[in-house]
Order: sequence, then structure tokens, then C-alpha cells
Amino acid sequence: MNSLCGMTLIFKILSLYVLSSSAYNPCFSAFGIRDSEHIRRSSIRKFFSVYTSPSLIQLPVDSCWFPLTKKDLDFVSQSSEDGGELSSDHPGFQDEIYRARRRMIADKALQYRHGEPLPVIDYTPTEEETWRTVYRRLRAASRIHAVDEYNAIVDDMEASFGYGAGRIPQLHEVSAFLEGRTGWTLRPAAGLLPARGFLNGLALRVFHSSQYVRHASRPFYTPEPDIVHELVGHAPLLADPDFAALSQEIGLASLGATDEQIAALAACYWFSVEFGLCRPAGGGGGIRAYGAGVLSSLDELLHACGGGGAGAGAGNGVAIG
Repeated sequence: MNSLCGMTLIFKILSLYVLSSSAYNPCFSAFGIRDSEHIRRSSIRKFFSVYTSPSLIQLPVDSCWFPLTKKDLDFVSQSSEDGGELSSDHPGFQDEIYRARRRMIADKALQYRHGEPLPVIDYTPTEEETWRTVYRRLRAASRIHAVDEYNAIVDDMEASFGYGAGRIPQLHEVSAFLEGRTGWTLRPAAGLLPARGFLNGLALRVFHSSQYVRHASRPFYTPEPDIVHELVGHAPLLADPDFAALSQEIGLASLGATDEQIAALAACYWFSVEFGLCRPAGGGGGIRAYGAGVLSSLDELLHACGGGGAGAGAGNGVAIG
């Protein structure tokens, strides 16, 4: 059993515990889906395969809505944070040009609707140079400290469509690669989504991805997910069948979950998909990274896997997604 296969098995045990923590979830009462003890993922899968109409289903007042189709994610995406609103400690807070640029890219994401071509961003020379600087350092470190599955997929991506240090890939290029491998697709996000909406998207094998680039003044740091975090950290392992299944398991478990269950699932996601580490089968080669927050931050990667810090400032302080 390889390391990612083992992680999938561990999460299945955790998610069954999360879903069984409450005796009954009213979000499913409209359809009568419950077994004699607890809601289980088998029920969710049955529901998911049968109820495929895209409309916003009217549930009882004690119920919660969740997406049934990819088109329903048009509604979910509108709940994202404004990508142009930056906190006072953000590296780009006082850079009006950068903030305007962020708002423009965020607006494209908010205007996007399922079925349309994914937005194409004409990245500036400064943004391209930031990508090149970070990608080259991360790729050199990941060859040593990332799990083998990650490195094999990145090699395939570099050979397939020009993914690499040369230019920032467009979302549609990476999405097409993922869809051909595991059925996953990318969707633009204006900013951070609430945990419920983000996790719900995973159930449909859709990953919400930002398209903006971190501020050039601190290329090895970002306080929120940017294109480096999304396409270097998350995207490659979504092309691995075991990891793709793990990510969807988390999403399926979130459909109709209570707020308490969402918090528990978000914690599982945080300590696995975002910041997961493991040892290869047999224990050789030391600790390896598979979490996106580690794989997309040079400091995090070197610190977590035994190589010391990069001396470039704190690692990515990224939230879910």
C-alpha cells in the first residue's frame, strides 16, 4: 500500500466518525435519507446519484441547501471573499496598482458561470517573474522532499502542456489535464470561500482556484491562496486517483453536514490535504510532503522535511483552498 492509498483509508475512518457524531442531520429529512443509526456516506452517494436536477431545491426551514450539480456552484462561488480587499499586514496593502489588479481578476471569477470558457488572465511581466522565481526554487526542493506521486505527475504536466517555470499556466490548461486523468476540474474563485461551500465543491470533483499572483515584494510568502498555491500545491495530486478519491470523500461527507461537522471536516482537510506529511512505504527517504500548503511554500517544505528554513520569511499562511 503506497502512502496516499494509506491516507485515503485513514480519512475514511475519520469521516465515518465525523458523520456519526450526531444522531441525525435534518438536512436530509426532505428526502427521507437516513439509516437506523446514523447518516452514512453510502446514503449521500445514493442521494447524489439520484437527485441530479440543478435547481435550488426548496427544503424545510430546518434544512440547509447544498449543490447537486456543477452549475449549482455558480451560487456557491458568489459567497467568496473580495479578492481585492487586503488586510493591513498584507504585503500588497499599500500598493494600489496591485490591489486594482486583484480586483480585476476577482471580478472575472465572480462573473464566470458554469459552461463558459474559464477566464484567461494576461499576466504581467512582474507576475510572470514572481512565478518563475518561486517555481524554480520549489521544484528543486520538491524533487527531494515531495512524495513520489507528486513528482511523477509534475513531470507529466511539464511534458504535456508546458507547465513549468517558463510561464504561468492558464486555469483551462491545468483543468483539462486533470479532467483527462481523474475527472477533476478547476473553477475560478474570487477569494477565500466559506469552508462549507469549498468542501461542497469537492463532492462534485470541482476545485475552486484563485488566479491572482502573490505580491512581488515577498515572492516566497502569501497570506492567502494564490495561483502558486493552487497550481503548484493542489493541482498535481488531484491527478492521482487515490488522492482524487480522498478529496472527493471529504466533499461528499460535507453535503448537508451540520456546522459542527463542517468544522471537523475542515480540520481533517487542513491536516491532510493542506499540510499533510508522511513517510514512504518502508520508512526510507525521510519525511515527505503531500499537503498543498507545504508543497507551495519553500520555508514550510524545507522546515517540515528537515532541510531548514529558506530564509525568505514565513511560509504560506494559507486557509482552506
